[in-house]
Amino acid sequence: MRLSACALAFSLSLGLALPGLADTACETVPGNIVQNCGFEDGTYTATIPYLEYPPNSDPGVPNLWGVNPDFIEDYLLSGVDTVETDPTTGADSLYFGDGEYGLTAELGQYLTDVPGVTYAGNIFSTGSLNGLQLMIDNEFVPLCANGSFSFVGRGSDTLTLFTAGNDLAWDITGVVVAPAVPEPRATFLIPAAMLLCLLSRRATHRLSESDAGAA
Repeated sequence: MRLSACALAFSLSLGLALPGLADTACETVPGNIVQNCGFEDGTYTATIPYLEYPPNSDPGVPNLWGVNPDFIEDYLLSGVDTVETDPTTGADSLYFGDGEYGLTAELGQYLTDVPGVTYAGNIFSTGSLNGLQLMIDNEFVPLCANGSFSFVGRGSDTLTLFTAGNDLAWDITGVVVAPAVPEPRATFLIPAAMLLCLLSRRATHRLSESDAGAA
């Protein structure tokens, strides 16, 4: 079954309008395999090994996600690459970006998926995702303007978001990866073909009965 590359029928019934994604909304998406997808499940403190004395740590790294040293250094130098909570709504989001010094921050997570299954993903943000990069198992994956992407599972894959040193930053509210839903037209073709076949057989049977009666 052919799936479109950039608007891969990501009809996972999110029931949400962009921009923005509620903290717990991504947790309710059927089949979502991303853990702590809305960054609401707490944070941990990550430290740069080669910086012996403070400040050398980022206290806002989302639980169940891994980061590289540049992620922490961007936080120390520019205040990006950390989970933030909206004081009014209480919603969590990840302020992710390059900062001012051209570092390449990385945020990743191991995904347990099914080999051969096509997965549809979406990265939700309060603004444009222009410049954000995505890799699956160290291979670049096209990220569409609306944040959607797709890939074929290998049984265990690593999803990595990273910056390109372009002094850009994004307010990411959620990440979803779930088995892709087949295109609607392909779904309806199968039962329609079965119905036509059944009607054809009935018509042939009645015609045979009619010919027998006439004889």
